[in-house]
Amino acid sequence: MNQKWAAWALRLRQMLGAEVRIVRTGEDRNPQHVYIPIPGDERLSLEVTSPLTERERLLISALLSEWAHKNEPIAKREGFAEKVARWLRDAERDPDTPVPGELLERDWEGRVPLLVVHTKVAFPLSDLAVLESYFEQQAWLIPMRERELLVMVPVSLIQSEEETALTEELYRAGEGLVEVAAAEIGETVTVVIHPPLFHPDQLPVALKELRTAWRLGRRFHPQRTVIATWNARLERLLTEIPDDVVRRWLMQSPSPFWEDGEIRETLTALFRHNLNLSETARALYVHRNTLLYRLERLKQETGLDARRFEDAVYMYTVLLLTPTEVHEE
Repeated sequence: MNQKWAAWALRLRQMLGAEVRIVRTGEDRNPQHVYIPIPGDERLSLEVTSPLTERERLLISALLSEWAHKNEPIAKREGFAEKVARWLRDAERDPDTPVPGELLERDWEGRVPLLVVHTKVAFPLSDLAVLESYFEQQAWLIPMRERELLVMVPVSLIQSEEETALTEELYRAGEGLVEVAAAEIGETVTVVIHPPLFHPDQLPVALKELRTAWRLGRRFHPQRTVIATWNARLERLLTEIPDDVVRRWLMQSPSPFWEDGEIRETLTALFRHNLNLSETARALYVHRNTLLYRLERLKQETGLDARRFEDAVYMYTVLLLTPTEVHEE
């Protein structure tokens, strides 16, 4: 007898205080006993030797279904993910494509879509189990394109009871996913985060936004591993500017400061920390006076003061338009 079913029978025996065993469906049945079909295996039934109320029988059936789902091999569970992936691909071509019934029947209750993108190799399906465990078996893992994995997580798993903004907690969830991938799969991934969705028909548009945000992040912030869909307004505008216009604009700069690696790193950190000098110095692992010296040197060479709003906006825009590193295709 399969050890998994034997373990189920033992657990139910302890819960019910009655004799419970797994028997073959169709064998001689005792009319005094109760028989409940085993989910996913028509050849077997659960036999309980004592009477059960209808409520008890339904509870046992629900337990068996839940255990069967948790123990089902990943390959068998791909049916749901494949249907959702196919629906999303169809919805790209035809937005009126109906939502699959399997998706409507699932407990939605606010799901956060996270797009995990690997830029070097495809995600091996055999390694996905670790992400299921990370999200307590409650996430839906939907392989999309060769290097994309859509992870749908209940917002209740991400939102804590602390008075922390949901956007901040979404960033933490993204960072956690990056760390899990690095530790368990041994690869660096990019995670794009999106606000929670409350109905399946929101998913096609959300997926489009996730992919747009990833492309913008890859172009303008290639060093980032967590990208938010709501945080790239300026970048969207910059993509509309023709390259020749950008080149002419850059040539009017008083100095190609963006080509100095140290200055570029300093400005990037300064803008990321909202011009806060102390936090920038800590992020760069330098003394605050060293940071002030670099900014003063930049001012003397270019006439631009990074602590002045207008100059900061100009320099930030220049950095966005002159990325130095792009993820490998």
